[in-house]
Amino acid sequence: MPAWWQAVLLVAGAATLVMSGFQYRSLLQRHEAVRWHLNVLGQTSASANPTITEQSGGNSAEDQVKLRLAFSWQPVFVALESATSQKISLLSIDCTGLPGSIHLAAEARNLADALDYVGRLNRSTNSWQAELIRYQTKENDPEHPVGFEITAEVNS
Repeated sequence: MPAWWQAVLLVAGAATLVMSGFQYRSLLQRHEAVRWHLNVLGQTSASANPTITEQSGGNSAEDQVKLRLAFSWQPVFVALESATSQKISLLSIDCTGLPGSIHLAAEARNLADALDYVGRLNRSTNSWQAELIRYQTKENDPEHPVGFEITAEVNS
């Protein structure tokens, strides 16, 4: 094997090693970021629980913010993930005000799949009260999917 060929292989191997190192470091950073987010979502320690003064009765803006911040969203995301199938495309999740009150927008292949999704949410491990509030068949799409909206109350 000629010497120039060995040099080319050595440079290619070194470049591959360097690129693998960068990819590994990038994966570690993403892994740590995901772990941090899961830890933040899962924190429900006693120090994070809100203390609502008896004088205000829990109606002040400060008390409402404390309630929203103390709500643990991790069980909500787990339930949404477990209820979603390949027949459902979850488009948006909006918090509607009170902790655990959410509005979902999604698409399904047909109305039966949308109703099945609402049923799976209601049967999930959390205390869900999900309702289909609106649906519409998208006639301009050749597959005619059903866009639908759900409101849900979640007791986490």
